[in-house]
Amino acid sequence: MKIEILNEKEFLDSVGNYLGLKVLRRVIQTSPVVTGRLRTGYNLGKEESGYYIYNNVAYSPRIEYGFIGRDSLGRLYHQKPQKIVRNAIKYVLGE
Repeated sequence: MKIEILNEKEFLDSVGNYLGLKVLRRVIQTSPVVTGRLRTGYNLGKEESGYYIYNNVAYSPRIEYGFIGRDSLGRLYHQKPQKIVRNAIKYVLGE
């Protein structure tokens, strides 16, 4: 007996949403907190090609990918990447 609950597209969409929310939860849990802006800025987005995590806080790429160089005020930085999103994906996938 076969009972089809979801078609393939609906199934893949629900799995993608489930995994995306798990990654988002882990990202929020592990992101550094000073003011809370970075942590509250993370969201889950969806395009036709799949799901993605984004953050509109201006300094979020520096936290994720690191930064070497001078900022607009001339201050010199050598900030190591924290890989918050990439580590969350690995954690959720059990790697």
